[in-house]
Amino acid sequence: MADWTVTLPDSVHEGDPDHPGIHTTEIAAIKEIRALVNSGALNGEKGAKGDTGPAGPKGDTGPAGADGAPSQADWDALVSRVAALEGAS
Repeated sequence: MADWTVTLPDSVHEGDPDHPGIHTTEIAAIKEIRALVNSGALNGEKGAKGDTGPAGPKGDTGPAGADGAPSQADWDALVSRVAALEGAS
């Protein structure tokens, strides 16, 4: 585990005479934790890879797909959009 350099007080109460000092200490502790997280120092050693689980059951066959060719109306709409885009440039 990490060795902490910032010591936080056991308890803090609103209005404590050293409230600004405690706040500064908390900020330092947060920065220390962030640095340790970013460096990976809080991570343990990586364990061994687990066994592969069993294969799941095969899914049901889906419905047949529609014919791959577009309808004449869809084709004409596509040709119109392409012509409009080519004319816009």
